[in-house]
Amino acid sequence: PDITDDWSVYDVATKYTPVSWEETFRKADPELRLVSEVITNKERACGKKSYPPRELLFEAFHRVRLTDVKVVIIGQDPYYDNKAVGMAFSMDRTRRASPSLKTVYRELQRTMPGFIPPEHGDISEWCDQGVLLLNRALTVQPNKGGSHLGEWSGFTRRVIDAICEANTNVVFMMWGNPAKEAEEMISGRALKLMCGHPSPQNRKKDFYGNDHFKLANEHLVKRGIAPIDWQLSS
Repeated sequence: PDITDDWSVYDVATKYTPVSWEETFRKADPELRLVSEVITNKERACGKKSYPPRELLFEAFHRVRLTDVKVVIIGQDPYYDNKAVGMAFSMDRTRRASPSLKTVYRELQRTMPGFIPPEHGDISEWCDQGVLLLNRALTVQPNKGGSHLGEWSGFTRRVIDAICEANTNVVFMMWGNPAKEAEEMISGRALKLMCGHPSPQNRKKDFYGNDHFKLANEHLVKRGIAPIDWQLSS
């Protein structure tokens, strides 16, 4: 369908539900109605549409089927300028890697032999291997980070429940404080990896050296699941 920005969040969720996530979205119907209403009101109040564009709102889910999820990378909320593409941390291939992604690439260079960091910020290739790039909030007000974090928490919980139920050996990587708050939502045998945000504004600098990519692959291999090839094409 031709989704335009006058569609509400609820319109997009119900008319363009990602394949394999139908039941999850159906269970989250009350949460989606609520978040949709609040965001529509916030957009009217500030006179600006939130990011990402409506057509990319659930892009992370369109890229990975529920039963294929092996790793979930949890971030805070979308880039609050026009770089947001509906997948946590990822950007359009035409854009240079954000400062946060450069930190991620440095960690990959440190732990994954032969990793060559691309110039661009598009990490969506990981989705093809079962990596869900999930933000705690799926929308953000322009130039106002964290503006919709509370609104999306009910939906995030539904998504995490569904993932834990469908994939017992899943790995969750939580980067930054809002992401770490998702920890109590995670049940079952999932591996939980937590560290600081890769942003240069994180004064603690506690992202680099986290070993997350290595630990995730070791966890998958031990359970007879193919590891993730973290290399990105240039």
